[in-house]
Amino acid sequence: MAGCRHTGRLSAFYDGEVADEERRQLQEHIRHCADCAAEVERLRAISRFLAVAPEPRLSPAALQRFHRVVSGASERTVLRTARAFAMAAAAMVVVCLVWLWQADGAQNGYALEAPEWERAAVLQQVEQAGGLSAEAQLAQWIVEDLSRENPGD
Repeated sequence: MAGCRHTGRLSAFYDGEVADEERRQLQEHIRHCADCAAEVERLRAISRFLAVAPEPRLSPAALQRFHRVVSGASERTVLRTARAFAMAAAAMVVVCLVWLWQADGAQNGYALEAPEWERAAVLQQVEQAGGLSAEAQLAQWIVEDLSRENPGD
């Protein structure tokens, strides 16, 4: 039996899980191979034994314990799955918020350090202010800005 190449297909043959052509070939093979014929007979004996074997019965108390265990396991699985999804959603929200915050800052020109042209323009205005105090200079800039015509106003 261990040496026959058809042994692995005998269980499928016995269960009717092979195509018609393969079934005919295996039937012919079993007629001439004592090892395969013995294996098919062993499968028939197992089927006969299982057919007459009494069906096991659980006591009502054991059945109730079984249902409690299965029910508790499914509840724990649902809670564990819900917790995992909630954690994934929270992580996604955090990532999206950080991304939006950075994208908004980039769109609005926020930066930790002013660009070189802006620093040069401010220094030039400070030099032109002629030594005014910071408050006076700020007031002058506000007045100049308000006196301009802005198309958005």
